[in-house]
Amino acid sequence: MNRKEDSMHGKKIISNSMISIAYKIIILLLGFVTRKIFILYIGEELLGLNSVYANLLDLLNLADLGIGVAVQYQLYEPLVKKDNLKLSQIMAAAKRIYNTIGILILIAGVALSFFVQYLIKNVTYPSWYVRISFLISVSGVALGYFFVHKRLFLQANEEIGLINIVDLLAKLVTVMASLLSTVIFGNYFIYLMINAAYGILSNLIIYLIFKKKFPYIKTQVHDCSKEVHDLTSSLKNVIPMKLSNYVYNSTDNVIISKVLGLATVALYSNYMTIINGIMGMEYLIGNAITSSMGKIIRERQNDDYVYQLYLTYQYAQYVFVSFCTVSFVVLCKPFITWWIGERFIVDELCFILLSVDFFVHSMYQPVYVMYGAAGRFKEDKYITAASAVMNIAVSIALVIKIGLPGVILGTLVTDIYIWLARSYQMVKGYWGQNLFKYGTKMLKYSLLTILAAAVTIWASSLISVQNLFIRLMILGVICCIVPNLLNIIATFKSHEFKMVMQYVKKYMHRKG
Repeated sequence: MNRKEDSMHGKKIISNSMISIAYKIIILLLGFVTRKIFILYIGEELLGLNSVYANLLDLLNLADLGIGVAVQYQLYEPLVKKDNLKLSQIMAAAKRIYNTIGILILIAGVALSFFVQYLIKNVTYPSWYVRISFLISVSGVALGYFFVHKRLFLQANEEIGLINIVDLLAKLVTVMASLLSTVIFGNYFIYLMINAAYGILSNLIIYLIFKKKFPYIKTQVHDCSKEVHDLTSSLKNVIPMKLSNYVYNSTDNVIISKVLGLATVALYSNYMTIINGIMGMEYLIGNAITSSMGKIIRERQNDDYVYQLYLTYQYAQYVFVSFCTVSFVVLCKPFITWWIGERFIVDELCFILLSVDFFVHSMYQPVYVMYGAAGRFKEDKYITAASAVMNIAVSIALVIKIGLPGVILGTLVTDIYIWLARSYQMVKGYWGQNLFKYGTKMLKYSLLTILAAAVTIWASSLISVQNLFIRLMILGVICCIVPNLLNIIATFKSHEFKMVMQYVKKYMHRKG
């Protein structure tokens, strides 16, 4: 790979990452406003019900079986070689598969609607109300699948930024419409129908953009049986990854609603709204890096340069995660008090576990991204299968004994296992690098984050402003300065810091 291609990939990564962060911040702010108005005009119980629906929809999304990961991986090589015939065959195969998935989700959603009320403890709404509201949510998810293959092509082609802009515009339209309808009508069905339209609208716009930008990529190719076979045969390796993601992201609310009730779901989901909003930035950045790294690996194969890129990405992730973790620890409680009220604050043990789990889960994102870019699905399936069983077993066992902290602890134990196992698989197994040296680096990052949190908490304790909003602003400034300054002082001589600054300077120079 020449310098021009290297620079191009670097520019794509930075541009897509910056757009992704801006997109997620706006979406997160919109989510806070929407949640506040939802509580005021529709109620806490339906807020909890909405969170359970989101998890059940993730269950139906398992019909995807990870085919999207396989499609994107298959696209890297023909994109590098500019093989339009192969690209058309892969896209035709993806279209055929996703049309089938959309139909299956509609059928499964109808079947699940007859049982959904049994997954919720002490619901006061009648069965027909729960069933219809669930079916409205299902329809939006299912119909979106008929267009999603175009989205995967743009992702593989390093155009995450364009996708985020489209998603943001569609989100702004649907959020404004749902807020107005909520204030005017206070009707949950109308709220659900408008939100179901978001995925359809976003994917439809992307579908039209794809047709305009890439008219030479055909999806009506008849001879794509080989590509269909290649994609479906890879499922045995990507299905465990898909199941693991579902277990991590989507089973907690179902377990909590069944054992502890919807009120606890609403309490827990407020924190997860914040955490998932921040993690959403990491996932979007990860998607941008996956497509670029996938192409780099096809061009350069497995050499030390790729490992150095990974370490640079891991360092950048650490700086971002350290800042976010410290900010979460310092700002979360006063923010929730200001946002929706002090009665929505969880106990101290839950809060500590949430903070630690956020850090651990965020820190292993780079190695997860490299798994996808390198196509290491076969090696990962045993790790993800074990993590899925571990998460459910520990969460169910502990939630009965200690309540909400047990669910969080189950997720934390699983995340620690995944971080250790995947690091071993990639660092030692794939790159053949010194695992002890890598582990020492990760331990250093973790200890620096603890130090940054301690110093920031101490600095924040010196603030005695009574006005809650002004206090939040001052604490926000402290969080922006203290952890970032400490991390820079501790790492500015490292190779990874110099690499990050080199990429930033190149990007700024090209912009200039």
